[in-house]
Amino acid sequence: MKRKIKAIILVTSTIITVGGLTLHSTAINANTIKLATPHSGKIIDTDVRVISETQLEWPSLQPGEMYIPTSKPSALPEPKYQEEPLQTEPSEQVVEEPVVEEPVAEEPIQEDPVEEVLSGEYVEINGMEFYAVTSRFDNELALAQKYGAGFYGIPNSCIFAFIKDGEIIFSLSTGYASINLEYKEMAVEFFSSKGFSEYTGLVENIKHVLETGEEVEIMMEDYIGYYIAKDEERISVSW
Repeated sequence: MKRKIKAIILVTSTIITVGGLTLHSTAINANTIKLATPHSGKIIDTDVRVISETQLEWPSLQPGEMYIPTSKPSALPEPKYQEEPLQTEPSEQVVEEPVVEEPVAEEPIQEDPVEEVLSGEYVEINGMEFYAVTSRFDNELALAQKYGAGFYGIPNSCIFAFIKDGEIIFSLSTGYASINLEYKEMAVEFFSSKGFSEYTGLVENIKHVLETGEEVEIMMEDYIGYYIAKDEERISVSW
């Protein structure tokens, strides 16, 4: 039985080898093969591709060997991909709401404190109208009455004056006073009030300036101070 199997393998290998050698040594050199159609019996020309010897190469095989191709297949061309543009999602459009400005509440108009205490009586001096003060300035009104004068003020300002016989004997504004020397005692009494207690030595220095005529300037802490001076007609005090 073993001998029969060997004999079959040997015969098969011989057929494969002989067939391979025959195909290797033969080439199809005809460009056209003429074939007869089975129905009409006519001869037609059929073009076929020419196969040369170099296109088919068969290795020599020994009996019992099988042909295993070792050459690598030719590399296929890499496929070309067409890049598509990147599609982005449409951004959401933000719609800004109109800003509604709220009406600003108007602050109540504060009335001039001088306007509140002025009467309809006025005196015109050097083109300026001084209206009589009737209330709130109790100390000034008492001092004016003592010296036979009236206490007046100019509307929409901080200017006041003691007026006697149509003449300003004592003018007064924020941080400044000017007193006629004939009424120098009014200056001493006015600055002796409690409203000037923080200005140390103010009354004593007013008296000193009235007696000597020397100017006095005093500076204290927290930018508090005062200045006193005198000329031939008036004494002035700044604080």
